[in-house]
Order: sequence, then C-alpha cells, then structure tokens
Amino acid sequence: MMAKTLIIVAVLLLSTTTTTTFSASLASIQKLRKLKSDPTESQRLLDLGAGTNVYKLDFLASTHGVVAGPGGKEIQASIYDFPALTAQGTAMIVGFLKPCGFILPHVHPRATSMFVVTEGDNVQTGFYNDHTGRFVITPLKQYQGTVFPQGALHFEQNLSCKQAVFVAGYNNVDPGKSDLFKNVISIGIRTKVS
Repeated sequence: MMAKTLIIVAVLLLSTTTTTTFSASLASIQKLRKLKSDPTESQRLLDLGAGTNVYKLDFLASTHGVVAGPGGKEIQASIYDFPALTAQGTAMIVGFLKPCGFILPHVHPRATSMFVVTEGDNVQTGFYNDHTGRFVITPLKQYQGTVFPQGALHFEQNLSCKQAVFVAGYNNVDPGKSDLFKNVISIGIRTKVS
C-alpha cells in the first residue's frame, strides 16, 4: 500500500513538473512560430515588442544558452534565447576558454562556423577534412580566425596559461552541436577486454 502511494505521489510530482516545463516551452515555441510566420520584418518587430532591448543580447548577463564545462563556457545566441534572430539566418556563440582549456571534438550538423579569437595568444583549433582525409590544425592569436565547414569534426584548445575568448558565427539560426565523446558514450557500446 505504501509503495503504491509513493509511486502515485512520484507520478503526480513528475507530471506537474513536466506540465510546467512543457507550458513554458510551449509559450516559447508559439512565440517563435508566430515570428516565423510574419510576412515582413516590420511585422516581426511589432510582434517582438516595443523598445530596442528586443534587439540587444548581453552575453555576460545571459542566463539562456549558457553551456559550461571543465574547459570553459559558451554563451549561445540563437532563436531560442534571442528571438530577434528569427528569420535572420544566423546564430552566434561567445566562448571563454579557461587556461589550458579544451572544448571536446564536436560537429555543427546544420551550419558552417566562422571562429575568431578576440582575446588570447595561443589558441589551437583543428578539424577533420573528410574530403582529403587529413586533419587541419590552425594556431590562432588575437583577432585571427578560421572556418569549420558544416558537419566537420573540430575542437578548440587554449594552450596559454591565460583565459582566451572567442566568437563563433553560424550561417544557420539552429546550427546544432553534437559532441563526439558524449555521443559515443550514450550509444552504450560495450567492449570486452581480455
């Protein structure tokens, strides 16, 4: 009897949490659908709301689209956290690489990325060129950049003992990010070691 009661309470709590989360997501999705269906930029501006703040994203104050890991932090500007980008065909990330920080190999399946170091003197990037079968390594200093072709497996690494900052622009409002190691682990492949 007690076990059944606990299960019912757990299901009710989960359904309440799921509903609340889904409702918030649903409101965001409905707003994006409305913005995407607007026939003109003028109508989109009206639907975004009054004031210039709808066209302003303060990356340092942003609480949306923040991805932090042991190597650093990325703050994303995409239609999901910055609706003014809707129908603009672009997205962006500002990233902070810790000293000796490393962003794990990943791909952006839906976008080419232009990567520029804005602070730092020893950032190394690399991507696998599937057409030539070779790995392209590019060392970068402040105000130098490189490009990662759409779908190319790539990484960024700060070889310095000081923080590095970068900006990455994308030619798609939803570039996506697929981390190689996380994906391999999530597949659940088991290997037998003899």
